[in-house]
Amino acid sequence: MCEHAWEKIAAWFCAHVPRTSLRPGVSEVDLRVAESTMKLHFPEDVRESYFVHDGAENGAFFLNFRLMSLADIVENWKGFESILEVYETLGQLDYNSAASEPEGPVKRLMFNTRWIPIMDTGAGDTVYVDLDPPPGGAVGQVFESSHEIGPLRVLGPSFGEWLSQYATDLEAGKYRFDDFSGNIIPFHP
Repeated sequence: MCEHAWEKIAAWFCAHVPRTSLRPGVSEVDLRVAESTMKLHFPEDVRESYFVHDGAENGAFFLNFRLMSLADIVENWKGFESILEVYETLGQLDYNSAASEPEGPVKRLMFNTRWIPIMDTGAGDTVYVDLDPPPGGAVGQVFESSHEIGPLRVLGPSFGEWLSQYATDLEAGKYRFDDFSGNIIPFHP
């Protein structure tokens, strides 16, 4: 599923996005090291995707989010793990509660070590793959989170399904590259 979606996305980016380039994929060893470091097993669609492309360089991939490399994912996750350790040490885990009312079943937390950060804005907003959903959610679902208030909305039931829909939407002209911001934005005729 991911490989076909990536072919469509790569063709669209080549034709429409002057600065963003997709990195070559990672090795099985690289992926296993990341999973070991994070103490997680990535869903198969995420693994498949990172074997094809290790994130994107030089700009936005989806809206104003950049697709993170595997190394960036691990570093970002380590930062969240450190914050949670501080909260726990101080006995202040309530600081991890989110103020948001997310659209869709997502735990109302600011951070969770069972969330895989996959895209970010560079300003703290993040898209995660959720390995710890609440009842009604799906393991592997993709959601957007604000650094100020927490989870906002579920984007898709899995990364592979979200990626496939995004590829279809790009081809259908639902998004365009904005020269001014450097972002991929919804197309409004």
